[in-house]
Amino acid sequence: MAIAKAERIAFLLAFACLFAHEMDAVFHAEWRILPALSSLDDTSGRMVFTLLHVPIFAALAYLFWEAPPALARISRLAFAAFCAVHVGLHWLFLEHPDYTFDSWDSNLLIGGAGGFGLIYLVAHSAHRRSRSST
Repeated sequence: MAIAKAERIAFLLAFACLFAHEMDAVFHAEWRILPALSSLDDTSGRMVFTLLHVPIFAALAYLFWEAPPALARISRLAFAAFCAVHVGLHWLFLEHPDYTFDSWDSNLLIGGAGGFGLIYLVAHSAHRRSRSST
């Protein structure tokens, strides 16, 4: 039971860290480094970047908590893996002239999402193994 609880807590912390990171991303004008949005002026970029997150987070909330159980499980696993990959994406953009995520709090949110995503994946795997061995 402890593994299942750790799994749930790790997922919620990964989700919370990534959600908070996306709020921080507005402050850092992340659209400037995203190929699909970088050509927009700051006013349009902020608006499009922010508004795109409404359906994204609504879809994620549905997939994680309202979808059929098998789809919810796959969605949580994919999200946790994305959180880990997301850290690497930020690392790749470190030298981009418009990259400004250099404060400890920004890096805590980025790394926290990735770290908790990895913890979720490990806990999920351990939980599945413990259920199959009983």
